[in-house]
Amino acid sequence: MAYVDRVKREAREQGWNEETLSVGLGASYPALAEYMVCQNSPGIGARKTATLLLFVEEGVWKACLFDRDNMRKLWRAGHSFTDLLVDLEASLAHGASDWRWEQEHGKKNSRKGG
Repeated sequence: MAYVDRVKREAREQGWNEETLSVGLGASYPALAEYMVCQNSPGIGARKTATLLLFVEEGVWKACLFDRDNMRKLWRAGHSFTDLLVDLEASLAHGASDWRWEQEHGKKNSRKGG
C-alpha cells in the first residue's frame, strides 16, 4: 500500500514512533492516526493534534474530528463503528473538502471548500 508506506517513511521525519503506526489505529486507519498523533508537519513544524468525538444517535454512529491546528471539523456517520471509521479514513486519505471551519467570536460554522 503506497499510502501506508509513505506514512511510515514520513513518520520518522515527523516524530512518530514506529509502534504508533504499526499497532492499533495506525495499522488500519493511517490517515486518521496521522491526524490524531502527528505533532510535526513537514514544512510547517509543530502542530496541535486532532480530537475525535464519537457518539450514537438513533442507532447511527457519528463522529466529529476536530483539527485543532486548522480550527476545522469533519463530520461523518455510519451504520456501524467500522463503517464510520472506514468512511472517516477514506475522507481523510482522499482530501475531504467538506470541512466546517470555526468562525471567530462565536459565529456559526460554515462549510468552505470544493
